[in-house]
Amino acid sequence: MIDHDLIEQTHSRAALALRLTDTCTGAAQPAGKVRVFMPGRGLAGVKTASGYYVFSDLPAGIYRVLVQSQYYFDEEREIDTASLAPLDPVVPIDLTPNPGYPFPEGATLLRGLVVDQMGSVPGAAVAADIFQPGPEATARVGSPAPEAADMSIRLIDIKGALQVGNRLVIKDANRSRAEFCRIATPLPAHPDQPFHLTKPLKFKHLPDTPLSRLAASDQVHTRTSAKGEYVIFFRSIKFERFLTELTCSHTYYHSERRDVEVAAGTLTSLGLIKLSPQFSR
Repeated sequence: MIDHDLIEQTHSRAALALRLTDTCTGAAQPAGKVRVFMPGRGLAGVKTASGYYVFSDLPAGIYRVLVQSQYYFDEEREIDTASLAPLDPVVPIDLTPNPGYPFPEGATLLRGLVVDQMGSVPGAAVAADIFQPGPEATARVGSPAPEAADMSIRLIDIKGALQVGNRLVIKDANRSRAEFCRIATPLPAHPDQPFHLTKPLKFKHLPDTPLSRLAASDQVHTRTSAKGEYVIFFRSIKFERFLTELTCSHTYYHSERRDVEVAAGTLTSLGLIKLSPQFSR
């Protein structure tokens, strides 16, 4: 239920209370200036000491609420107040940081710009799937050992079938030489043949070096700004380095996907991602 402080601040019946949450910090106190209002109605939410934005004495009905803020993307909701509990008319809204957000020092960030043949692409959806290794080895490096720049690798002691597109981490004894790889087509016809890779290896790896299969463990969402910029903030990262698949999509464009290696506690700049129009529109 709504706390007593909220009721005391409004001195009237709270018909709608918005609870805004910063998805970066998880706090219910967003950074910077925030404006909550109903476009075309001349109504603005009243902020209480506990951080709710309250609209009072509204007749039951459907209302359009807009949240505009300094450091977050705009959020718009259509809310039917008749569907809310009279004693607890709270609607949660998560605020996604925009590229101008004051991230803390040491934050793990991925930045970039989405464009087309004419310039920046605003409003594109950007999702980052985070891949992390399982606890057991999926395979081991076979002989002859792969060299740096090789586009294939021989594997032994494989647990479970490997498929085109599978992502693996090579767990080199020298942690600075651990690296990610991805299985490419065609798959080997015989066990003694090497697996092709989508990219050349960065390092040489000794025989019997273990590899673990990577699986998507979480996903982070954002979108591009009016200038086509985006920023992804990764929370609660368990590894010094991890792999993420970035997907950029838009109604009028073909989606683009990129595998990106990210180091915890650093800023990774991906640069430009160019989208191709769907000419069937």
